[in-house]
Amino acid sequence: MKKLIIKKERNLLLFSDVINDYPLLKIRLKKHTTIDEQILKKEKATEEELNIYRMRNDIVTQAKNEWQIDTSRSVDLLPDDKKVTCEVCGRPIKNVFYIKNSINQNRLRTGSECIRHFAIADKQHLDSLLKNAKRLKRREEIEHIFPGIDLRIYQWSNFIDEQPIIINDTLSKKYFELGDLLNSIYGAFLKQENNSDKDSEDEIRRILNESDELIEEILKYVKRHKDDVLYPPSRIFRQMEPQAVAWLKQDGYITPRTLFRIRDDEVAQKIFEKYDTFFKTNRITILNVSPKHGVDYRIKRQANIILTAPYGIFCKKYGAEILRVNDIETIASERELVGIGKVIEYRSLESLIYIMQDLYLKESPYTIEELYNEYNEVYFVVNNGLSREYLKVELPGLEAIARETVYFKGAENKKKIHVFLDECRKKPGNVTSRADYLFMKEQREANSRRSGF
Repeated sequence: MKKLIIKKERNLLLFSDVINDYPLLKIRLKKHTTIDEQILKKEKATEEELNIYRMRNDIVTQAKNEWQIDTSRSVDLLPDDKKVTCEVCGRPIKNVFYIKNSINQNRLRTGSECIRHFAIADKQHLDSLLKNAKRLKRREEIEHIFPGIDLRIYQWSNFIDEQPIIINDTLSKKYFELGDLLNSIYGAFLKQENNSDKDSEDEIRRILNESDELIEEILKYVKRHKDDVLYPPSRIFRQMEPQAVAWLKQDGYITPRTLFRIRDDEVAQKIFEKYDTFFKTNRITILNVSPKHGVDYRIKRQANIILTAPYGIFCKKYGAEILRVNDIETIASERELVGIGKVIEYRSLESLIYIMQDLYLKESPYTIEELYNEYNEVYFVVNNGLSREYLKVELPGLEAIARETVYFKGAENKKKIHVFLDECRKKPGNVTSRADYLFMKEQREANSRRSGF
């Protein structure tokens, strides 16, 4: 006799919301585990009830559409001797899935066959759930053997990152290699379906013991060097070029090949403060150190003038001397110390240029009239005996020749300055009349007043 509703359909329908729309069908299903034509004939089903059975396929489809995988529950994997009964078909199952009705929130445990039969989830989804469940089961097993191993692997790299100083490649690479090996064996272990893998367990145990010894060695290394400014925190990597980072990790501390590549103000300042023998030997006063803004310094010969050199150039030139690589006091060429710097601070510029005038322009037709730092210009009065002219000179060029002649006196300096100023007079637009100069000066002063200066 043809079955109209089989057992698994009957059980699913009774827990579905759609059954409430068909009370006659609900009564019949509670009475029988399956429904066939003979039962309906024997129990004299009414025409109304028979009409319901004619549309049974649509009712079953509606019911199965109400169900979905219960994502709040993971798949349970049971051994053969502890199988449970599927609440849909009644058969024993060891891979237990959980489904939930999206309308009435009823829940059932079932096996993969019933889920596929009712198309609640496709094979790919079920395989993924089963794979994850097996992985979780293996994780539970290995956590029992090695408590906390999952978290330890997850946080493996944090140990190096959290150290207060850079850890050199010799130690850090060995540590990360152990981590990669552990992660690889651990991952392979989780994919196994066998309950026992003695070789993997022994290898994991070996790696954990070796890493514990290495961690102790790293902590001793940190304790030895944490107060040394040449062993900076790893945050400095963020602002450095990749090659510089590679060198710094290789060396494990700051050397001349990485000092000029540092971009961290605090680290640079601490190094200059601690390694000050070079500066004392050469009678240099360091006023400020900033990889971004440069090195500000004075040389005793002209202690009222501030020189500024790019940090990278200064450290590239004198890195070995600052860090005393050869542990000897180095006498630097004062001409080079002056040559790599420039005078950009206003008062220092003013002092430098007026010192140059006092030294070399006293009996000259050139006299400084005004220094316009904001315009990068200096105006000279030129007395040619008949009339007075005003000469505009670009400040950077004048600063360079003034710096050279003020720091290093010589008989040729006066001639150098006059040749420089004579060349400036020959350039179109540099010479102006007194009237034009005064007009320009008035305009600039008016602009300064409007700007609040």
